[in-house]
Parts: sequence; structure tokens; C-alpha cells
Amino acid sequence: MWSVSGNQGVAIKTTIGKLRALFENTGRDFICGRMTYVDYQSGKSTEFDPTSKSDYRLLLRPFFLKRKEYESEAEVRFVTAGSDRDERGGILLKNLKPENWISAIRLWPGLTTDEESSLLKTVQQFIPQVDCQKSDLFSGQDDSSHLFQIMQSDLESAADSAWTTGQDGIPMPLNTL
Repeated sequence: MWSVSGNQGVAIKTTIGKLRALFENTGRDFICGRMTYVDYQSGKSTEFDPTSKSDYRLLLRPFFLKRKEYESEAEVRFVTAGSDRDERGGILLKNLKPENWISAIRLWPGLTTDEESSLLKTVQQFIPQVDCQKSDLFSGQDDSSHLFQIMQSDLESAADSAWTTGQDGIPMPLNTL
């Protein structure tokens, strides 16, 4: 999902348990839940039936409902309410140490070497115990650009072969021009 959620950004690995413990230490009340994805046009979902007693809780917690188009995110959401808001309108959580909730950091796989080096040094300076590295998603045998290069090479080879053997549909006298 690099192109959707973190184009030229970072992915932060954590766990629900670490986040729950972190939020419990803030003194605020949070609830946590897995998102339920609904087709809003039809009002139907394989996961949600508003007439079912087991789904009544979602009617009172619509913040755990999301459009079906976002189902690939498999989101877990933490929700709180409160009056303490900063000037930007959000709830500001202070004194949350990153080493208490970040397990690993993966940098966008398309970074240049200089960008990667700068980000690695910065993370190392602030949270040296956290595993931070450039994602290898775009490298190796599974790389889509690598696959494209192979397919392109095969196609060019096939085209060259068809050209030299006269099987490309162009009469041989024209091939020699």
C-alpha cells in the first residue's frame, strides 16, 4: 500500500497491545475495535447487519464503520472523547516515548541513497533500539519493475526472432531494406 498510504513516507510497525498500553498511560479513556466495512449504496455487508442484535453496538459506535472500498486496509481504530484540545482541534497526547510503541520502521522503497541515509541517521539518533531500514518491497524477484523488464526483454526477443525469420508478417524483401 505504499502508493496509497505512504508514498515517499514510512511504515511504522507496532502491536495493538503496545498501543493499548500506551493509551492507558495517558489517563484518557479509549476504546479499540476492528473496523466493519459496509457497502453504503446497498446498505449491506457480510460483516454487519443493523437488524441483528449482535451488531447493535455498531449502531451506537458508527466510528467503527467504514466504506467497503477501504476494506483492504483491515484497520483497527482507537477512539476517545474529551475536551482537552489543542488550537488545531485535535487531542494532543504528550510524553509518549516512541520506543514504547514502535517495533520497527520501514522507509519507502523508492528513496534515494542520500534520503535513506539521512532518515536512518535521524531515527538512529532518536530511537537507536528500533529496527529501521529501507523496505525491500521493490527489490528482488518479486519486484514488479523487474518482472516488467523480463517481459519486455522476452517480447523484444520474440519480435526480433519473428523479424529475422520472416514470421512477423512483413515480406522478406522489405525486411532487408
